[in-house]
Amino acid sequence: MRARMTVRPGADIPEPTAPPTRQEIQDRIDFKSKSGWFFWIASASAFFAVIALPPAAPVIIVLLVALIILMFRWYFRPKSQMELRNKQLRLLAEAAGRDYVTYEMLTGQDQSLLGQAQRAVDAVLDSPLHRSGQLLDTTRNSVVLHDLEWQIASDLLKASDATVGLLRIGAPRSEQEQANLAHRRAVQAVDKLRSEADRRVQAIRGYAGRVHKAQLLLDDLGRVGEYDRIADELLAESAGGRQQDAALASLVDAQKDALRIARIHDDLVL
Repeated sequence: MRARMTVRPGADIPEPTAPPTRQEIQDRIDFKSKSGWFFWIASASAFFAVIALPPAAPVIIVLLVALIILMFRWYFRPKSQMELRNKQLRLLAEAAGRDYVTYEMLTGQDQSLLGQAQRAVDAVLDSPLHRSGQLLDTTRNSVVLHDLEWQIASDLLKASDATVGLLRIGAPRSEQEQANLAHRRAVQAVDKLRSEADRRVQAIRGYAGRVHKAQLLLDDLGRVGEYDRIADELLAESAGGRQQDAALASLVDAQKDALRIARIHDDLVL
């Protein structure tokens, strides 16, 4: 799965506009070198048109002014595009870590955990069981999973930043007890934060696995009618009955996992 951004629920992340193309920039360079000639030709044409058709003078002057304004807007559009893009990129940079988390912000171990969480969330929310509301209420299921994914991403970012900070500072180089104790305390705090994030990731992965299993069984249940035309009537009935029981049991397990995930979410007071 392609790495994606985990966004804080409710955050508005700007998507930078495309920069001007090389051809657009070249067109304006060419125009700049010829703009003086264009101005004098347009002005002379307007002057002679006014002399030749005095009643049409106001209209000609308005058209000339409008043409000049349009040309100026066209000429300065790449500059406006770049200014807008730079502003959007600046806002995007300022929102990093606060409104969104990407793989590039994390260390390798934390990237792996975030990837697992994202794949599990996507698997549940893309499933027919979720879309049909057979797990939790569709809206609540989405809110719970997106909130948990954001909390996981935030905690992993903190763990990654702390890990990088510890590496930059370095481990104690002596037997000084206070320094070694403080270092161990900091490492344990990072490990605890990462462990809590991992616990939530595994809970969501288990939920996604249950949903996938239940969906496969329900899909197979829908094929029983096809099997009936092939198998003996009695055997088909008994096989279909067993399959239906397994599918329903698996769906109940998935619903229980959905409620467990919701309780984890509620415990975090998100």
